[in-house]
Amino acid sequence: MGESDLHKYLKLLGIKYLDSQGCTLIGDEIFISKSASDTYLETGPSDSRFYIDVVGLGKRNIMELASPWGYKKSGEEEVLRGIEVKVSRNDFNNGFVQSGLHYHYLLVPELLVKKSEVPKHFGLLYWKEGANYVDVAKKPVRQELNHDMINHYRDRIYRRYHSQIMKLVSDQVELLRSSFEKQIKRT
Repeated sequence: MGESDLHKYLKLLGIKYLDSQGCTLIGDEIFISKSASDTYLETGPSDSRFYIDVVGLGKRNIMELASPWGYKKSGEEEVLRGIEVKVSRNDFNNGFVQSGLHYHYLLVPELLVKKSEVPKHFGLLYWKEGANYVDVAKKPVRQELNHDMINHYRDRIYRRYHSQIMKLVSDQVELLRSSFEKQIKRT
């Protein structure tokens, strides 16, 4: 069964949200194998591989207490954020994967899922019908992450970009070839 239009739309809103969170490298449908994952929900997939709907890599400021009156930036770190999109109650009940990210989010149509139904460390993003943005219903809790996972996801996002770019080039080449053949037939 193919992906619904609503699912595609919510993924685009997820990309927009990750961009607003400072992610500078974002990909959708990012493949990852179970061996690279930290943990799974019990209701997660039984397959040895899966795709995460949206993954973003960006920077986060590290703040330290500078005085009793405030904080100052003491550095930056790379962080991974991932969004699982669920468009129906059945889709939610089929489970989702917790896949070695600093921040996990669940993006659903408003009120499809209650805050109390998502794992404690997951954030919850609501989409209100007709809106072109998402609301944060629950903030995620940062998870510790093996640094190798950052490189793993960066590699997966770049591979995804490469395949998308090559598909676009292929489509353009076919369009130009077809146009060229039509011009030849006219002359």
